[in-house]
Amino acid sequence: MEITTKIGCSVFCAYCPQKKLLEAYPKRSQELLMSFDTFKTCIDKIPLKENLWFCGMCEPFLNPDCTKMILYAGGRGHRISVSTTLVGVSLADIDLLEQMSLGGFGVHLPSAEGLEKIDIDESYLGVLQRVIKSKLPAYFFAHAENVDPRVLPLFKGSDVEIQKRKLITRAGNVGSMRSPRKRIGILKCERGMRSNILLPNGDVVLCCMDYGLQHILGNLLRSDYNSLYQSKEFLKVQKGLRDVSSDILCRRCDQFAREILLIQWMNIFIKRIASILFARKA
Repeated sequence: MEITTKIGCSVFCAYCPQKKLLEAYPKRSQELLMSFDTFKTCIDKIPLKENLWFCGMCEPFLNPDCTKMILYAGGRGHRISVSTTLVGVSLADIDLLEQMSLGGFGVHLPSAEGLEKIDIDESYLGVLQRVIKSKLPAYFFAHAENVDPRVLPLFKGSDVEIQKRKLITRAGNVGSMRSPRKRIGILKCERGMRSNILLPNGDVVLCCMDYGLQHILGNLLRSDYNSLYQSKEFLKVQKGLRDVSSDILCRRCDQFAREILLIQWMNIFIKRIASILFARKA
């Protein structure tokens, strides 16, 4: 389960469909900042075997209770991972998180092109340097060809590798990017439709592609965890994976959806070509 601690991200990455979310969410709720009580009520209903990822559809540390939430969930026994731009993170936060056994601590670095609204001031650089030297299971990535040169000196002398990640359209939700083709045939979600997003009002949305809130599975303030996967919306999406005429978001997914029949056909084609080549050599 990914945790969206706030609606309205000030980082406003150029490749993130924040406008889509800001248009859709107020139609459902005015609770823009997740309260600790809401978080606690919802998390207490999630089985401990389920991993929690503080990332979601907003910079998680824009909620001042984010570290408190992480500590609470970790104390319950959940495996916790974090992905952050470090906007809103303090040195005190790092001190507390360093004492935990996190599954991962991803740091989204600013691009040289200025595609993210991140103030690269002394405070930011100090926190970044602290993370680089910390005991956290940190990894660093960027969604651009070049990382802002102001942060690169902090990595000198370290063996840290900065990952370059490919931009995606979030199933066609990023308006500035060309929408992917509609996927055909029987689909399979690589995440088994279980990488869901908890929103500040307790709603649970299908996945990190669904910034338009097309598929709301349920609400953990009003129902239990298992009911999410027995809801009409979940069953609708599940059925839609086998129905090419369906209008589910998965048919535009450019990261986790796979066309099963197409893959099977390609495997058969490759095997036939291989058998022909083998026969010729014989």
